[in-house]
Amino acid sequence: MSKLFFQSSPLMKPNSATTKTNAVCLKGKELKTFIHKMADLIIANGLLVAYNNQAYSFDGAIYRLLNEFAFNQWIFHEALKKEVLLSMPDCQSVIQAALLRCPVFTGQANSEDYTVFRNCSVSNFDGHIIQYPPNYFATICIEANYLQDDVLYHPITDTFLNTICGDDTELITRHWEFWGYVLSSDARAKVIPFLYGSTGNNGKSTELAMIKALLSEGSVDNMPMRTFLSEFGKNRLRNLRMEISADEGEINLKSRDIGYLKSFSGHDDMTANVKFKDFVTFKSTCKIVIASNNNIGVAYSAVDPAFTRRLLTIPYPVCIPKEQQDPYIMSKLLKEKDAIVTEAFRHYLKLRSRNYTFTGCGAYEVQSSIYMAPINPEYDAIRNFSSSFCDFSDAESFTSTQDLYHLFNSVYTGTFKDSTGFSQAFHLLNKDRLKKYRSRCNDLNIRGFCGVKIKTHN
Repeated sequence: MSKLFFQSSPLMKPNSATTKTNAVCLKGKELKTFIHKMADLIIANGLLVAYNNQAYSFDGAIYRLLNEFAFNQWIFHEALKKEVLLSMPDCQSVIQAALLRCPVFTGQANSEDYTVFRNCSVSNFDGHIIQYPPNYFATICIEANYLQDDVLYHPITDTFLNTICGDDTELITRHWEFWGYVLSSDARAKVIPFLYGSTGNNGKSTELAMIKALLSEGSVDNMPMRTFLSEFGKNRLRNLRMEISADEGEINLKSRDIGYLKSFSGHDDMTANVKFKDFVTFKSTCKIVIASNNNIGVAYSAVDPAFTRRLLTIPYPVCIPKEQQDPYIMSKLLKEKDAIVTEAFRHYLKLRSRNYTFTGCGAYEVQSSIYMAPINPEYDAIRNFSSSFCDFSDAESFTSTQDLYHLFNSVYTGTFKDSTGFSQAFHLLNKDRLKKYRSRCNDLNIRGFCGVKIKTHN
């Protein structure tokens, strides 16, 4: 399918200027023959494809859900170029004839082999450029052109990044890698970008709005976290490139929520419940982006090292005073969009060649611990108890669970119903500086913790 036969895309805005035409109205057999000829050319050039029981039309780079009114207009103008005047019912007959022979795509849309730009598709593996990858069905594209210039010029973007990153060169590179990864169709890094800062006015909203503007309409959503973590929310992620959960205040994530987020970011095969329809199965390639100036709480049962390892932390260390903010920064940044997306994708290709090792790993993850912490009363009680009554300076010290629980319960009565709940919470909160351990004392096998002792208060 060449997609090059017609002079314009079905979704391009037709030229509304009135011009003289020698077009004629066909009738009878001639009209039917012309209608079927138009339908054959539409199919032969891959301008209509069926996917998931819906019709899609080609817009010059990607497929979009068929807009019959826009497609009718395009057929009308293409017929005029052939000096044939079609009525609206005749245009509709062309669509219907094409739909009867419409090929069905049975694979997964937007597979991770290529990332589609407005002017070409680029291989995620080696950066090889191809106009139309064979047997590739895309409904998402980057709304900018991929450049082949050796040197890219984007001074406004450079100034913006220098400002929000405080001139930290590693953090600037981390932003470029973040942009390239979320813009690409690749989701194999298995990370959840976590954008955080202690104040507002730090550039997060502008950055996320820019990324959204660089992706095709409908491929980025801003669902509340509770919505996409709900029973019917998973299905909404199926055809998205990026899901942004931003500025929702404090969020307390439970065990089930953590499991869902791991699956969404884990490149897993997902089964989703579609309301009033059959379940659907798809590979999760949507990037979940969390952005917050607040604490992201994790319930005790949800504390999971595998989850925290997936957090790609991106701090925003600078607060930009209102009087220094440029109200037109978005439009200025988007004037450099071709250079931005090309630079970001080049950083993505380097990132992939390093097996998705982001720049500055280890430097920023430590800072995220103050934002990824439980925000429930049990956590506060354990944290305060550990700080006020426990000494972790001696790695060889040992204290039984019962002694710790007895002291805890004398201060925080009724917080945990038994010592088991206390033991689990105490270990999860302090796991980096102690370990569960059994010790024999007076011939008794006593369960407790190695690396902690009770402080002596004078």
